[in-house]
Amino acid sequence: MSIPHKNSRVVVVDGKSFRYHVKIDNINDHPDQRKLTLTIQENVEFPGKAHQTSERYFGAITPSYVCETIRQAIKYGWNPSSK
Repeated sequence: MSIPHKNSRVVVVDGKSFRYHVKIDNINDHPDQRKLTLTIQENVEFPGKAHQTSERYFGAITPSYVCETIRQAIKYGWNPSSK
């Protein structure tokens, strides 16, 4: 299943196109803190497995932040084309 086009963006990393979606939620026990969930998937007709990361939210999510997250995920074993 691919990431919907609505509320998602495209970024190009090392010549490959990826689609990503950002979700920001409140942390239940800490109402003053927020959690970021970033879902990334290769932007092709039949995409492989999505990569999802969650962490504390501190500010703006820039395309360069998403690109670095993708590079780190690939470095640590994520294969965007695998099914």
